[in-house]
Amino acid sequence: MLSHSLLSPNPPPLTPAAERALCQTNAREQSLTKPAHSLGKLERITKHLAVWQEQSPPKLDTIHTVVFAGKHGICQENISAYPPSVTEQMVATFRNNGAAINHLCNFAQSSLSIHPVKFSSTTQNFLHQPAMSEQTCAKAFQQGSNAVQPCNLLAVGEMGIGNTTSAAAMLTALYCRETPCGESAQEWTSAGTGVSPQTLRHKREVVEQSVRRFNDNHPSVSSRAERAWSVLHELGGFELAAITGALLQARAERIPVLLDGYPCCAAAAVAKELHPQALENCLIAHLPQQQGADNLHKKLDCGTPLLQLDMRLGEASGAAVAILVVRAALECHTKMHSFDQAGVDTALGKE
Repeated sequence: MLSHSLLSPNPPPLTPAAERALCQTNAREQSLTKPAHSLGKLERITKHLAVWQEQSPPKLDTIHTVVFAGKHGICQENISAYPPSVTEQMVATFRNNGAAINHLCNFAQSSLSIHPVKFSSTTQNFLHQPAMSEQTCAKAFQQGSNAVQPCNLLAVGEMGIGNTTSAAAMLTALYCRETPCGESAQEWTSAGTGVSPQTLRHKREVVEQSVRRFNDNHPSVSSRAERAWSVLHELGGFELAAITGALLQARAERIPVLLDGYPCCAAAAVAKELHPQALENCLIAHLPQQQGADNLHKKLDCGTPLLQLDMRLGEASGAAVAILVVRAALECHTKMHSFDQAGVDTALGKE
């Protein structure tokens, strides 16, 4: 059940306003007292903001972080180091200002909103049956879309015990149709919250068997988008469906996005399959400590991650830290002196 609105054309990256903003930003960068391109990713960030905000200089007056939470029926298979009750407990901690994401957002000057998705229930155990009906998945997707509000920058994250298993199953089904399920499950399944080697082997077996069940029920699908939608509702989670909806909505509204860790990027992979231009406005905040993350980022084609901090927390925590880097980029772009202001020989800028 794919809504036509999912597949409708989005505005191109370089609208006339975006092109003007990019030209102005490039001219400003070339005038600053530094060798050309010497600030590396910071310059890339500033240009990205200018294009998607369609203004130069870009602004960071309103930064919003959204965390979607959902319970996973696959936890019945004992694939996590933590019980599923932790999802609900952590949402309460978020709301009581007690988690890492609360204080990272405070420090980064970002608002924070928490969105439990279908929180009174859990997805089905996708080892044996689809995680969600198409109708339920569509409702979760729409909840994510509705959560997107106008802002200069959006950081997206998740909370859901069991969702690295769901992410691994989705990625295995999306990318490894022509290889044995066991090999692909090995590639995409990691220790998540830190399970033992024995539990990790079991987790990979669960992913392998789940994807085999999925493939047996979907021997042929008419399009990449149709298959991606099937992957999302059969192997995904409420919060991952919501993230998918939020990303497509942010793209339609030209809001720059910071993607958080592995489950968030797995949802982004689905969004890209649903709409090839879905992630053009996205930057990857960090490289998480999860097997398969580097390969996934290459497939998303959003550039190299801004940070590598060996994080695997989720909660949009890596994205919140990356907000500080984005602020640093804009601070340099707007506050540095030009060569003319500083009286510096412009040959420096041509080295």
